Amino acid sequence: MNRAKNKVRSYILTILLISIYSIICKAQNGFVKNSYTVDASGGIKKTDLKIYQGDRVHIAASGIIVLRGVTGKSGPEGIEGFVNCRMDPVFEYGALLYKIGDDDWGIVDPQDTIVAEQMGYLKFMVNDNDPSNDVGKFTINVTVNDSTTNIARKIEPKKVPVKTAPAAHLPAGGLTLSELQKVSSENLFGAGTLLTSKQYRFENAANDHTYRYIFKKAGVTSSVIKDMKENQITFETSSTDNYEAIKESLDEYGYEHRKVEKKVDGVTKYENSKYSLFIVLVKFNDKHRYVFFIKKLKPDS
Repeated sequence: MNRAKNKVRSYILTILLISIYSIICKAQNGFVKNSYTVDASGGIKKTDLKIYQGDRVHIAASGIIVLRGVTGKSGPEGIEGFVNCRMDPVFEYGALLYKIGDDDWGIVDPQDTIVAEQMGYLKFMVNDNDPSNDVGKFTINVTVNDSTTNIARKIEPKKVPVKTAPAAHLPAGGLTLSELQKVSSENLFGAGTLLTSKQYRFENAANDHTYRYIFKKAGVTSSVIKDMKENQITFETSSTDNYEAIKESLDEYGYEHRKVEKKVDGVTKYENSKYSLFIVLVKFNDKHRYVFFIKKLKPDS
């Protein structure tokens, strides 16, 4: 009889321990509080904090940084002006920006609790397209799923419209050959302004000279990678219409077919007096991707 009672007690104790462990795990996963520091000169900082869709994320930051030693001091809210020095022209210069996974960049606002729209790691960046000479750090506190925080609606910044004449025959996100040449030739601010006016959004900087913009809408996915060091861009798109439009405009801009040193199927080379252009056709899962490499030639080439 006692043995049977002991078995029942052991069973109840085991169930109780499992329940307590489950509650503790849920509490640990449900409410996370982390602190980080972001060096102003360090570029994009990817944290080890993985955010899940639907999580409530609250970010607060403090600190003062000195921008390039000459352009001024800034808190996490950034300062006005210096548009050509910003990584993302939508937000103030020197502002502390965040993103979750591949979502858009947003500005850290302690009054705002964000509801994550997708899963991904939390990242931070100072809004400066050349932060190498910036000095100082921001201290950041992040809480996830804290039931005591109020959920505020995320307010999207108003983007200043840029007057460009979109090509009527191209789909949304389409770029003309003229625009690709311009993005290749322009500085980072000029290229970024043109691309954001075409509904591209800045995604990341692979290093201090390579920047990526992406477009995903209406069944079209496209990306532009701008390499400041090589004075080259890579444009990739799923749009056959965009590909055909660029091909049709080659003669208009004086491009002539050039022989590729090592012949590769799906690769063609064109050149005019100012630019070198490689066009690559890639087929994956019965779907085509069209890739354009445009590089501005040096005056003596």
